[in-house]
Amino acid sequence: MKPLRNTKFTTRQAHQKLQGLFQSLHKEYLLSGEAPQNKNLSNQLRFEVMDMYFDFSRHWINQSVIEELTNLSIESKLEEHINALFCGDIVNSTENRSALHTALRANGSTSLGIKDNAVHSVITKTLQQMHDFSETIRNQQHLGYKDTPITDIVNIGVGGSDLGPKLITQALQSLHSENMNIHFWSSPNNDPQPDQPATLHHSLKPESTLFILTSKSFTTEEMLINANIAKNWFINNGGDSSLLHRHFVAVTANEKAANEWGITKKHIFPLWDWVGGRYSVWSAVGLSVMISIGHQNFTQLLAGAREMDEHFYHTPWQKNIPILMALIGIWYNNYCDSKTHAIIPYHSALENLPSYLQQLEMESNGKSIDNQGNKIDYKTAPVIWGGLGIKGQHSYHQLLHQGTVCCPIDFIGVANEPAGEDNNNFLLKNLLAQSAVLNTGKQTKEPHKFLDGNRPNTIILLKQLTPQAIGRLLALYEHKVFTQGVIWNINSFDQWGVEEGKNIVKKYQNLFTEPPSNNKTLDESTHLAVKFIQEARGI
Repeated sequence: MKPLRNTKFTTRQAHQKLQGLFQSLHKEYLLSGEAPQNKNLSNQLRFEVMDMYFDFSRHWINQSVIEELTNLSIESKLEEHINALFCGDIVNSTENRSALHTALRANGSTSLGIKDNAVHSVITKTLQQMHDFSETIRNQQHLGYKDTPITDIVNIGVGGSDLGPKLITQALQSLHSENMNIHFWSSPNNDPQPDQPATLHHSLKPESTLFILTSKSFTTEEMLINANIAKNWFINNGGDSSLLHRHFVAVTANEKAANEWGITKKHIFPLWDWVGGRYSVWSAVGLSVMISIGHQNFTQLLAGAREMDEHFYHTPWQKNIPILMALIGIWYNNYCDSKTHAIIPYHSALENLPSYLQQLEMESNGKSIDNQGNKIDYKTAPVIWGGLGIKGQHSYHQLLHQGTVCCPIDFIGVANEPAGEDNNNFLLKNLLAQSAVLNTGKQTKEPHKFLDGNRPNTIILLKQLTPQAIGRLLALYEHKVFTQGVIWNINSFDQWGVEEGKNIVKKYQNLFTEPPSNNKTLDESTHLAVKFIQEARGI
């Protein structure tokens, strides 16, 4: 099926009305420093859904804004695009592909619109392959070359092959096997001994370490550099090439390249073109997750994401959390002149969430060309940033309270933490205090202590930190990003902007060993930088 057509964002009737609404709302509420007080509306903007609590009442919105944002989504044919996503139609127009990450957690069900039995079949087969392999590791049946159990798993990947697994394994650390350590290696380092993976863990032993090489194309340069370092380390410390099958597996769509590198076919886990990297943790990219938390918990992770899929697919828009989050985000981005959005978790297990969402949102919707190939004259994705709230309170929260920028915030906490209740109480009190003060401000005669208040923020609380909860949370943001991409009339599933830099690097193979003047393609700045590097090295 051909991709759906969409109208230009700025030509929609709702867009014009929203511009007018901001002007009136700005004059009525924002310049006066008074937040809208509408108890009925506030009650309509608080939700308890799937063991999660959402409070959107501290935002610069009224009923008219909500109605026009809803009209904007209707004019964008959002419902048709949602159906196209779930049914496996082409939603990635520049690569002529479906985006079937929701199928990865559908558990074979066709209730979400995915009718292709072949897709369900390969997913089921791969999940079984992951289950069988992860159980041999966890049960100490897969042995290293000295017939000792595997104790350390090293996931080598970058971008979506790293951020998702790292986030989830940290978030669910309490469920890890006691006999297993999980490491993530994404960036080549500057160690004096590049054939020693010292940046991972000094206690790694080749006879008890398993490396998971994760790259859809198996040509990702960062992954291959680190994979070759790991191979050399393994061979130089007692192993040999005939023993690689005990210590190296691959997750890739390029079986031939992985096999040529040295991975046996049995230990190659498949990926498919219809799964983008930033949406891939639900696939075999999550192998390190399954090994660390077990098959049953991984299944619950998928189940939680599937619950959010069902909610997004079936729930009326007035109570549809991903759509509400998307619309509120568009309101600030396109009408309130906000340029950033902060993700601030108040739980150390969610420390990697801002980095994960940076890729999800900024790689998906950081676009300046619409689906018809036209240059865009409106804003798309904001800058996503953030970090642990308890640390931010001693640094960038100053800007959030008294700075001159509008920065909407998602505060995220965990309501019930049986293993550390006192510490969690402290974190939650701080989350609620920050949210409240940002909203109410502080009036004082001393100008330097004056807090304007009326600074927009959302409270998101997970009932407990479980696999289901993490699955719901990540799927929530996936659908928020998709919704915004539809309304902005852009393709959320390609990432051509990152490709050219990679292509140029391939032309720089001898960049520092030959005179800069020999490379006629260098611009002046690059030429002078290369010259400085060579002089610093005495070349």
